[in-house]
Amino acid sequence: MRSQAAPAAPTAPSPAPKAPVFEEPTPVAAQPSKLVGLHPRVLGVAQKLFQDGHFRSAVLDTYVGVG
Repeated sequence: MRSQAAPAAPTAPSPAPKAPVFEEPTPVAAQPSKLVGLHPRVLGVAQKLFQDGHFRSAVLDTYVGVG
């Protein structure tokens, strides 16, 4: 007669592996300005808004001001 083995105890799933970091992000202060090379009229309208993080307003106001 065969003896039956006890059922295996459930194991907890292993945590998902973390993705390797190939390059550390560049701090915002060290990044080149995204406004370099824009027309002076665009800078006059959008620069302060863009730097303050109001991207939608910067684009819309530039469109209205230049158009």
